[in-house]
Amino acid sequence: MNTTTRLRRISILGVLGAGIALAAGVTGAQTLKEISVEAGRATKVVGHTSSGIPIEEVSLTRHVYYGDLDLRTHSGAVELERRVHETAQAACKQLDELYPLTTSESPACAEQAAKGAMEQVHALIAAAEQGEE
Repeated sequence: MNTTTRLRRISILGVLGAGIALAAGVTGAQTLKEISVEAGRATKVVGHTSSGIPIEEVSLTRHVYYGDLDLRTHSGAVELERRVHETAQAACKQLDELYPLTTSESPACAEQAAKGAMEQVHALIAAAEQGEE
């Protein structure tokens, strides 16, 4: 089995595992309040190196629950931001573990993943402050 096939299988298993873990946490028809944090790493084939080796891109999405937080308060908003940053770091660390042949990209990966999710966070906080939550 070549490296590309093995990496694809690993990424599929990781996504399936994350989906199963998320599904296990859902009870009944309860609507979860959550934010998606997407960490990215090179695994969808997006090109080839000069020697013909495929360059791939992979991503891992995790969800941050915030239903227990009052986003109208400073402490609630700060806690949600903390959770997003922590989740981004954990997702990128997992990518480092799944793809150990690449150099560690966790700091840049986590920063980018958190930045993308912060747009959702700031919109939720603004809506909560205006009483729209």
